[in-house]
Amino acid sequence: MWIVKQGFFAGAGGANDNKDAANYSPAREPSACTVGAAESDNQKASYSNWGSIVDIQPPGSQILSAIPNGESKAWSGTSMACPHVVGVAALLISADEAKGADACDKMKKMALKDIIQGIPSGTTKDLLFNDNPGAK
Repeated sequence: MWIVKQGFFAGAGGANDNKDAANYSPAREPSACTVGAAESDNQKASYSNWGSIVDIQPPGSQILSAIPNGESKAWSGTSMACPHVVGVAALLISADEAKGADACDKMKKMALKDIIQGIPSGTTKDLLFNDNPGAK
């Protein structure tokens, strides 16, 4: 991916069809940090795509998000999980803990190992959680 070759971090939601993410773009791009989604009970989100291309599993269900008129609403999907990963990558990069694409490898090392249940074989079970004290 051109942007990664230029030294930037690229996160990609793995998509929401409960299928192999390797068949989806941009999730299948090897240089992207491909993101699945987990439920708050450490189960794979039923919709989340899976497979060996998935790098990490952050929370992705019932994520509170801003909507127009100053209101908020809970949404679910790998598109809600991916900002969690991109935010942690930004923290690592700003603290000089990682450079660009290396942030994905750093997050994989930091993740809680073998936490997510209900994952098809060959898919990471590693949870990335940024310890929001207000999270359930």
